Amino acid sequence: MALLASTLITDLQDQIGTLDATGQGVLLKFIQRALDRIYQYRRWSWRRHTDQFTTLAPYETGTVTVSAGSTAVTGSGTTWTDITGYNSGTFYIKLNSELHQIASITDATHLVLSAGVDTAVSASSYTIYCPVVELDVTLAELTHIGTYLNPRIDIASPGWNYEVFWGDDSRSYAQKAALTGLGPNKGRQIVLWPYPSERQVYGYEGFIAAPTLVTTTDVGCPDDFRDAIEEMTLSLWYRRRDNDMALSQACYAAGKARLDELWLADPKDTSAIPFRGATTGSRGFQWEGAFWQ
Repeated sequence: MALLASTLITDLQDQIGTLDATGQGVLLKFIQRALDRIYQYRRWSWRRHTDQFTTLAPYETGTVTVSAGSTAVTGSGTTWTDITGYNSGTFYIKLNSELHQIASITDATHLVLSAGVDTAVSASSYTIYCPVVELDVTLAELTHIGTYLNPRIDIASPGWNYEVFWGDDSRSYAQKAALTGLGPNKGRQIVLWPYPSERQVYGYEGFIAAPTLVTTTDVGCPDDFRDAIEEMTLSLWYRRRDNDMALSQACYAAGKARLDELWLADPKDTSAIPFRGATTGSRGFQWEGAFWQ
């Protein structure tokens, strides 16, 4: 049986009473919060996601010319519009051993940089890279990335400036993958360093994010989690709507017990931190006063 949000709302009203449209809207928000926490603090097997992407080989055909301080680059013998994904990717061009971001590609022989170059270049060789890779849009956490030759690549902390890593681009595979997407895109966009000097296929693994609920959508987890979702939702309801601390704590305890059962039964990532109730760490449900936060 699918865990539809509308079905959960109906079941919960059997316990808290019939609600008007406004009340059901509030209840839906509480269901979303309960589901977010179940997703966020556990690495459940059904959240696991594996996928792969193929990098582009660097583009080096022809020569380029650009004046000092200018952002306009002119190519000779180039066919830049043939670069796969040029109109949607994030590309960089290396000139005089310096890396410059490409703002746009006008046509086969003209492109525009995001900032002007310091030193003029005349009929010079160059290299265009596309180091930024977009991952699956549902991915909330990246845990592993690698190739056949390099099964595991280090993942740098989110927000690191990947340009400081640039230096050795002679390797055929990356050594690091830096997360660059923050906010709503956290963990979905990465940059490989050094950027592969040839076409490579990378596999990656992570965990998907909780769905954004509307009453007609499935909550996106197995039926076994129904009791835990309902109890955690009721914990919020009684605390925030009725200010009934005793019921809130009882529902929280029931939801926690159910999650503990599921945690033991569900295959899990060995690096995950188990549910521990009250905690001050970044994982697990955290108590503030007498209700789970």
